[in-house]
Amino acid sequence: MSTRATIGWLGTTLALGAALGCTSNEVAANGTEATNEALSTSNGLPDINGLSSYNGLNSYNGLNSYNGLNSYNGLSSYNGFMTTADGRTTVSYLVRCALAAGDTLVKQDQFNNSYTFAGAIGLAPQYKNGACDTDCQEAISSCMLAHINTSGTHIPLWLVGPDSAIGWGQSPWYPTREGTFFGNIFSPDAKGVVRAHYCDAPTTDQNTVPGRVGAFQVGAPYTDPFSSGHCDESCYMNGGDGAWSCSADSRPWNHPITVWRGQTFQAEDGTLTGAAAVVGCQNNACSNGSRVGYINAVSGVTFNYVHSAAGGTQSVVVYYANGDTYPGSYRTFNISVNGGRAQNFVFPVIALGNWEKVAGMTVPLTGFLQGGDNTVKFLADGVHPAPDLDWIEIMPGSGWTAEAESGTLGGQAQLYSGCDACSAGTRVGNFGPNSSLTVNNIYASTTGVHTVLIYYSNGDSTPRQLYVKVNKNQAVLFSSAFAPTGSWETIGSKTLTLAGFAAGSANVVNFTTDSTFAAPDLDFIEVN
Repeated sequence: MSTRATIGWLGTTLALGAALGCTSNEVAANGTEATNEALSTSNGLPDINGLSSYNGLNSYNGLNSYNGLNSYNGLSSYNGFMTTADGRTTVSYLVRCALAAGDTLVKQDQFNNSYTFAGAIGLAPQYKNGACDTDCQEAISSCMLAHINTSGTHIPLWLVGPDSAIGWGQSPWYPTREGTFFGNIFSPDAKGVVRAHYCDAPTTDQNTVPGRVGAFQVGAPYTDPFSSGHCDESCYMNGGDGAWSCSADSRPWNHPITVWRGQTFQAEDGTLTGAAAVVGCQNNACSNGSRVGYINAVSGVTFNYVHSAAGGTQSVVVYYANGDTYPGSYRTFNISVNGGRAQNFVFPVIALGNWEKVAGMTVPLTGFLQGGDNTVKFLADGVHPAPDLDWIEIMPGSGWTAEAESGTLGGQAQLYSGCDACSAGTRVGNFGPNSSLTVNNIYASTTGVHTVLIYYSNGDSTPRQLYVKVNKNQAVLFSSAFAPTGSWETIGSKTLTLAGFAAGSANVVNFTTDSTFAAPDLDFIEVN
């Protein structure tokens, strides 16, 4: 979900499921970065725990907006949100929206386990220690609604709005205006109804993706209060950026957030060769309801007229399905840009035996030209089968991710599938003494030192540790570096600085324990 030191869109790489979506209860793993004029973020919150049309967050959930979150009476440790994993997910998004990057909120659950929630956007920093008034509630509500993805698929977003923590300004990487979100999910209004709303942009139906507005969304907590038309006909607009204010429920809403999405390139709209064929998806699991399967070394998909806002090496988010039934197995793509050399990447199983589940993985591809005349071709490598292909997005930078389950396990380490909160649905666990995980074919853009984000879970009440070695360099012990995440199903992240990388994709990173300690469970890594 990739987050970088300058966090931002790179959260796109995760396809987190129903428990988490794209952010950790402990760390803003999907990462957000405030910019001068807008906010780059990523969604994945599948629902808002405890919210219904007649029951706001401020009711029986241990949350009270009259007191600061940091106080006993602001967010209770003994009832409501803090007592369940789903509730803590809701808190993680609330804190992410309210507090600024670099700020955190530490709370305990009913068993005195501590959780650290990371701020990111900073719409209402005063709520940490003081009351959250109506303006505060509406700003946080818009932010949380904007991060909903009912399918759990992780999608990069660009946010704009009138609040100074977000601001105005478009990005060439996010050309599709999706819609605007507004309301107050904290308390019912005078009629006893919680107001949670959205309205469509004229481009909503372009480049639709699972779980978002315009994609046959099912189970969303928000409704469109306007009988017809788009936001542009019902809201006061800031030019083409988004809405300043929207009038609904016989009142103005003055803290709306408008979402822009990246441009998607659908596999079924590409040029198919050989045996490659369009496959329908059940329950709208795929973007636009279809993906392309039966890809081999001579039968593939070519995307034409792909737009890149910059030339050179860019991060390409590849959304794919791999439902093989063997834990640890993987499929591969050979990908070429503008007729260049094949660039080979591994795509692990997303959900064992389930070809209807789609996830995104970010790979760095070289050879792009600025503008809209790029071609990107996908084939199998002739040795391994290829996954099914759903769609791709082009994003800035050259971040790269590798799933832990694609590595070689040693000692007690084993795979745990069916992890909704994990990238691709699987993590490596039972990482006891004298165990190891070796991940091969890791890409680094340059020789030398790189920051590596480790996405992990730690269900203990104390930190865990790991030895990490790059290539043939000496292993480094990161003692007590991996803080508790609250449960083994809750994903957090830790940034490590590692030396010894070689430029290219022949790097090996080894994670080990000795005879004296156990390690956290590992989900995936991200090299920047």
